[in-house]
Amino acid sequence: MKMIHKISVVCLSLSLISISSYSKQEVNGNIFNQGGDNLIRADSARYMNAIKSGSVYQLVADPQNNLLYMSWGYRLGSHPDAGIIAFELDNLKAKGFINGIHDVYGLAFDKKNNRLLAEHTVSRKTDDGEILKGNSFDIINLKDGSNLVKTIEIDQDKKYRDTFNSHYIFSNNNGDIFISSESKPKRGGPEGMQKIIKYDSSGAEIWQTKAFPGLVAALISDNYIIAGVNDIYEISIKDGNINKTLYARKPENSDARYMTLAQGDSVIYASSFSRPENMKPDGSSYNNIYVIEKGKAAKGFSTVSYRNSVGVGSTGIIVNPETKQLYTANFNDNTLSIIDIKNKHDLSKYKNIFIKNGWGINTVTYVNSSDKTYIYAGIKGGHGENMKHTEDIHDVKLAKITLNNKATDLSSWCKISVLDIKSNKFDYTDQQCEVKK
Repeated sequence: MKMIHKISVVCLSLSLISISSYSKQEVNGNIFNQGGDNLIRADSARYMNAIKSGSVYQLVADPQNNLLYMSWGYRLGSHPDAGIIAFELDNLKAKGFINGIHDVYGLAFDKKNNRLLAEHTVSRKTDDGEILKGNSFDIINLKDGSNLVKTIEIDQDKKYRDTFNSHYIFSNNNGDIFISSESKPKRGGPEGMQKIIKYDSSGAEIWQTKAFPGLVAALISDNYIIAGVNDIYEISIKDGNINKTLYARKPENSDARYMTLAQGDSVIYASSFSRPENMKPDGSSYNNIYVIEKGKAAKGFSTVSYRNSVGVGSTGIIVNPETKQLYTANFNDNTLSIIDIKNKHDLSKYKNIFIKNGWGINTVTYVNSSDKTYIYAGIKGGHGENMKHTEDIHDVKLAKITLNNKATDLSSWCKISVLDIKSNKFDYTDQQCEVKK
């Protein structure tokens, strides 16, 4: 069974109203008419100003068109501007912002229909300056000039609309669309509720699950869904029914808080991130990765150092089946883990790539090409209370790590480049990677 791996899902079946908040001119606008190749041009000043208070959340690679898409927003809508930035995969040359798309959190690529799916958490802005409240997602066609097709309002006119915040968006091989939403727990703990909504390819709602214990993590296949925050549930893709028997039990330690799930070879890998107040008092280590097998308790491994600030762990994870590697974005550790999964049950063989000037590594994706693998990491940057953990509020970065899979020595195995998005200039290029243990 083939799973869709993304870093990257309540009660009643609802019918959704599809609306577009944009003018005809905006809908037909080309993707690259904001900012062009230089992101600091005057005509994109409004978008660039948004970067001062925004964050990078998700990355989607489109090798066929040599493009990397980055979702951008403030998440809770307090500065709902920007949205999606496009870069060239090979040289990270900035192509511009997608016109008419603002304040994006979740991002996914619908391979069957060659579309981008962009999720908005809580609020976003139209190009006319109107602030729209409530969760929604955009369908963006990439076939004929990258046009915004429609905006789907989630739970529109429902009394409980504000109870859940949408978070991640997914698409399976059939082109169906899925939204994973959370009823956010207090103090960043694991005691939250989750629901998943399924839409058909046009954006019409098919079903909603009942609320179940969870947060945001989900894994979508063509047959069923796996989701949960530490206990893992199996959900029918046909009708959204939740299997009464757990897919997998939570691990023995109580501080697991799954953020993303990825499909391995008959196992599932989970990244975990938690705040210090929800962890064991000794603070000696934290399991940021788990191996999950059906019917068993999850097994945890650690590749990160304990940091007593925003939190510790990994917010992004993705499997590279060709190289038998697992990549994790270690949020508060300034590292990206490259883990050997030839033994799928043992994650103790790994290298941590240190990313200089890289606080808040939030998301990771990759592209394989001949004997090389290109890993891309989105570095969230600081805002609000997080500023105290960073040197500069504008420190939002995009890292590209090049792995030479045939190299025999460390000096030629790994190179890294880091782009500062605010200035559209590189901090450094093709430096030898610093491996940190």
